[in-house]
Amino acid sequence: MYNTNAAQNPKASVPIEQGKISTMPASEPFPSHESIRDRAYELYEERGREDGREQQDWFKAEHEMRVRK
Repeated sequence: MYNTNAAQNPKASVPIEQGKISTMPASEPFPSHESIRDRAYELYEERGREDGREQQDWFKAEHEMRVRK
């Protein structure tokens, strides 16, 4: 199992890329599980539904949403 909380795992960073970022209400201090899941799925679709990179997609989605604030 892996830690999806970048605050507890500072090494869980992913390079930032230009692209579409899912929206997240400004009132939430951290991205919700659902918003991260949706963005990770968008990343999966953007690269042609290539399996085997779920963790990378999750961490990248979480990172994008955290730095967006």
